[in-house]
Amino acid sequence: MNAHVRKHAKLVARAQLSYLRPRRAFDRMCALLPDRRSNVVLSKIVLGTLVAIIVFAPALASDKKETNPLFEKKSDKERIYKVPIETMWKACVKAAAEDNVIDYSNEKEGIITYKSGMSMSSWGFRISVNLTKLDDGRTRVKLTTQKTEKQLVAWGAGGRTAGKFFKGLDKQLAEMNQTTSSTP
Repeated sequence: MNAHVRKHAKLVARAQLSYLRPRRAFDRMCALLPDRRSNVVLSKIVLGTLVAIIVFAPALASDKKETNPLFEKKSDKERIYKVPIETMWKACVKAAAEDNVIDYSNEKEGIITYKSGMSMSSWGFRISVNLTKLDDGRTRVKLTTQKTEKQLVAWGAGGRTAGKFFKGLDKQLAEMNQTTSSTP
């Protein structure tokens, strides 16, 4: 019998007996390969694939375009709504006051300032909502989030806070639209 065939037969026998001692699936797979270099190559392929999935999966998930006939999304913290500024002001005040206390609001300047509460990922944010009337009856809503002085790193919590505000704003606009359409 050829030495290579004997070595392969021994590896196959060892792999078949692997159920007797607990081993990881990756080790079992590597045990079937004829030499150590193949194990290293396979390790690099598996590791490279996992890294690629971890790095590119969030980017691919965030490329999904959000289509809504009510607004145009400029960024995570800025949208242009096809709604008059008077209606937007009322909806923004209600959305900001949902879970927060409004510190400052000025309808003439189009500014609402409030502080979000603490969470597991942040000590809270100071959030400023700026409304700008555009010439064609649309309204630009732009959020500015600023972490508190206790927090060194935001860990993306400002974007999540903006997302929460816009979700509440969309809910308020839907409720306002329902009440105006049901009123005779």
